[in-house]
Amino acid sequence: GRPEKRLYRSYIIRAAAPGDTEALKEVLNRRFRREPSPPDLLLIDGGLPQLGVARQVKADLGLSCDLLALAKGEERIFLEDGTSLVPPGGSLLRHLLQNIRDEVHRRAVTHHRRRREMLPS
Repeated sequence: GRPEKRLYRSYIIRAAAPGDTEALKEVLNRRFRREPSPPDLLLIDGGLPQLGVARQVKADLGLSCDLLALAKGEERIFLEDGTSLVPPGGSLLRHLLQNIRDEVHRRAVTHHRRRREMLPS
């Protein structure tokens, strides 16, 4: 139930056109082209557009993992087939997914701050 911080990876977006879905596509391709074994579950931060990109990359690379996307707001979980559900407030599932998303956001903000500090003025 604790993060494996040694497995965290940060990416600098190189070639993606503007937009979070294009950046997501680049990162997923870069990560899983080299990954010897994909995870059992890939949890995407976003809604249906981000899930669609992850589904496309999964098919292109022949990955066999399950996909979920977590949309903020009402904490809606989108399943790979496009259906969705909202875990009840206070449930363990909702709490776990919120903690995962918060950790991802914390890590991303820290990464961007460090990159900005290194850039010349």
